[in-house]
Amino acid sequence: MSSHIPMRLIFSGMTFSRNNKAGQKADLTTLKTDFIRQYITRKIDFDGKAGLSFIDSFTDESLIRPVLEAAFSYQVDTFPLARLLFTKKTGTNPYNRVLIC
Repeated sequence: MSSHIPMRLIFSGMTFSRNNKAGQKADLTTLKTDFIRQYITRKIDFDGKAGLSFIDSFTDESLIRPVLEAAFSYQVDTFPLARLLFTKKTGTNPYNRVLIC
């Protein structure tokens, strides 16, 4: 009897630009892959995604940051009933945090 581990490899991307009232512009491009889907049981699976965000910020910095997603899903047939998801990503924000002490 051979064991078969179902896996898939899918790439996705997203890009957007944001302008603030001061006329500054920020661009964000994210590329990621569904790098693994592992069925733990017939009803529970683990889904992992990883990628990179390429950011041109409002302060003219060019950054590359990781994007990570991990999820456990419980499903009946092909209908997901519950999903626990963790996401780590970096976005753009036109505001600077200023602490006054």
